[in-house]
Order: sequence, then C-alpha cells, then structure tokens
Amino acid sequence: MPELAAVDERRVDLAFHCVGAFEQVDNYPEGLVTDIQPRNSILGHWEDFFGNDPAGDQQGIRLTSIENFIQRLETVQADDAKWYLPDTLAVMQFPVSQ
Repeated sequence: MPELAAVDERRVDLAFHCVGAFEQVDNYPEGLVTDIQPRNSILGHWEDFFGNDPAGDQQGIRLTSIENFIQRLETVQADDAKWYLPDTLAVMQFPVSQ
C-alpha cells in the first residue's frame, strides 16, 4: 500500500479483492487486509467465465480454492468487517461513511 494509507490512519470502507490465482501472490490477501483493514470486502474474479451460465448456478474459477481465500481473509480482517462473494451481474449498494 502507498505510504499515505499508513499516515492517514483511517480504515478503508470498501476493498475489491481478486480471488483468481491469489495463491500466486506472496502474502495475499493477508498483507493487504492487515494494512488497510477494510470494513467491507468484495471478492471478485472468482467465477469461471467459460463454464457458467449467468442465469444459472455459478462455479468458481478453475484451480483456485475460494474457501482457502476466505479462510485466509477471515484470519486477518477486523472483527466488524464483512466480506461478500457476489453472484455474476449482482448489484450491490453500500452506505457512504463520514
């Protein structure tokens, strides 16, 4: 994270995480989440783009353990933090914090 994040000392309201191939990045998602402590995390790029029907059941991206990503995320996120694994084409709304 940029040094500004450490100086600001405010938590991030919303973070987007790439689940696909996360195991190819050292200390991810732990390092990022520890640094920014997001209130909400959206887990993206988890779906199998080639094997899913957007109107039907969704399958995770091949060769990636979504469960492992979530477990690692939960070990470092704040107690009041939430994560979301949205369906394809989902619409989400989050309140703006002051």
